[in-house]
Amino acid sequence: MLVKDRSLCEIRLGVDAQDMSVEFSWQRELYEADLIDVGIVLLPTKATAGSVRTGVATYEGELSSLRRRHGRGMPAVPLVLIAIAPD
Repeated sequence: MLVKDRSLCEIRLGVDAQDMSVEFSWQRELYEADLIDVGIVLLPTKATAGSVRTGVATYEGELSSLRRRHGRGMPAVPLVLIAIAPD
């Protein structure tokens, strides 16, 4: 995790999908405390994560999860998801 110029950047290559809600909660707490203005999360695509191990949070999965939670106050922080794909 890196916080610079009121932005939080995280590279999540090996985190379990279940742990991502905790990560988003942490970003929300920093946002509500007025310590950051935006959260940036780099996640592997399904193709990339498949070569690592099973159960890893992927860009596609987390984007879908965020869309389902839209309207329920999650995430309550401006969030940028960036996909890391193989060549």
